[in-house]
Amino acid sequence: MSSPYYLSGPATHRLCTHPRTRPDLYLRAARINEKNLGSQHPELAENFNALGLVFKIRGKMAEAEEYVRKAIAIIRAVYGDEHQKLALFINNLADVLSITAKYDEAKRLYAQAMAINTKCLGADHPEVSENLNSLGMIAKKVRWACLQPRQ
Repeated sequence: MSSPYYLSGPATHRLCTHPRTRPDLYLRAARINEKNLGSQHPELAENFNALGLVFKIRGKMAEAEEYVRKAIAIIRAVYGDEHQKLALFINNLADVLSITAKYDEAKRLYAQAMAINTKCLGADHPEVSENLNSLGMIAKKVRWACLQPRQ
């Protein structure tokens, strides 16, 4: 990316999940990038994904889902349906949906992310392993939810 301050991957995740992270600063960055780079720029998608992570860690799942979906829409429009960045953002959305007990959609999205990663990175890549673990966790959550007494 053009910015020397561009962060991706684990660095973004560490910053977004820090308890003192301020969503207003990420939102401001998104507004600046949208104004200067346009509404379909991949860096804006990164801003939206980061906002989604911030809101997820703060327990604001509706906002998290909203911003990660925006990020996915931009990446899909820019790179198409088979880009590794799309798989990452889809996986992030599935994480949010898993937390909110939307297991069917989360499972579908984890599988979609795994298919993209398998095609882009190969079946033996660690990202594919992460996707398999996520699918296993969803199966476990669904079984656990079925065992809980109804109220």
